[in-house]
Amino acid sequence: MSEQPPVPPRVNRSQQPARMYWIDSLRGAGVLAVVGFHVWRWHLGELPGWGPATSVWSQSASLAGTLRMPLLYTIAGLLSAKYVGAGLSQRRVRVRVLTCFYLYVAWLLVYFVLGLMLPESLPHHIHGVGDLARQLLLPDTPLWFIWGLGAYTVVIACLTPRWLPAVMVGAVALALVAPSLSGGGQAYKIPQQLVFFVFAAMAPQAFVDLGAMPARRFAFRVLPVVLVALACSYAISQTAAPNSVAWLLRCVPTVVLAVWVGVALDGWWVMKALAALGRRTMPVYVIHLPVLWLFISLGLAEASWYRTALDNPVVSVGYPAVLGAAVIGCCLGLHRVLLTLRCDGLFTLPAVIAARVRGR
Repeated sequence: MSEQPPVPPRVNRSQQPARMYWIDSLRGAGVLAVVGFHVWRWHLGELPGWGPATSVWSQSASLAGTLRMPLLYTIAGLLSAKYVGAGLSQRRVRVRVLTCFYLYVAWLLVYFVLGLMLPESLPHHIHGVGDLARQLLLPDTPLWFIWGLGAYTVVIACLTPRWLPAVMVGAVALALVAPSLSGGGQAYKIPQQLVFFVFAAMAPQAFVDLGAMPARRFAFRVLPVVLVALACSYAISQTAAPNSVAWLLRCVPTVVLAVWVGVALDGWWVMKALAALGRRTMPVYVIHLPVLWLFISLGLAEASWYRTALDNPVVSVGYPAVLGAAVIGCCLGLHRVLLTLRCDGLFTLPAVIAARVRGR
């Protein structure tokens, strides 16, 4: 009688860490915060006293500014845990790294070409071929996020979890000193944000345990620490201490709170909507800058009727949300159009190149 193959054990999918259901929801929240922050910073924030709800939206934009990149890098780190210690000789690691840098260069060229047809005063405009070449190594557009993903993957592929304490000390030190090394561009944010990606990639179980924590235990054990850290961040921000200290004390508890809330609300309709957006994080992220460029180029901020409309309390409250939703809608629509036109190469590594890297 032939031996029967072993029957695989039943798996409780609710306990599987891979794609933990709320991952896409938090990515959606992160990219929503990115778009909202940029709508405020590049457009509405440039209109002083534009409406009665200015202070409310200003505080909301500040929260989005704190949450957006640490949350996106934390989620990216969780999804990259499989690359920890894999080594650069692994083909899947090389494909991942090459994909990130390929997408960075592809969209940097798109931004450069579009910038030739638009005013140079636009945010993150690429000023000539020299600036384009410089940004291959020193990113100065929102695409630094993608450049960072490639660089971070190289880092974790060369490390193992036993290096976590030493790596975290170094990552925290980088987060604190990176802003002082900035020459006014965006490149300093890459070493600054490393701490979130590395910890999530090398210690993903910590986030699984955090998400599984009952509300009572979270309220009594974690929430007080979160509140104390936020209070310390505010107190330090009022002193002469480096802003990076207050920034780190503000970002870490914000991410912790966001992860726990994201798991606790998993299954709610709003989380499902954020998950749908989160599955399209990359297209929205890379397209939203050109969309905002086109909107700003319309010159509505100079129109008296536009300013008068924003003075209306109802418009003042709802307009930023409507504008942000419109930008995201345009990004999703353009993404679909580009895919229809077979421009897949703007969103993924061409299959021919990927096959060659994999050795097929």
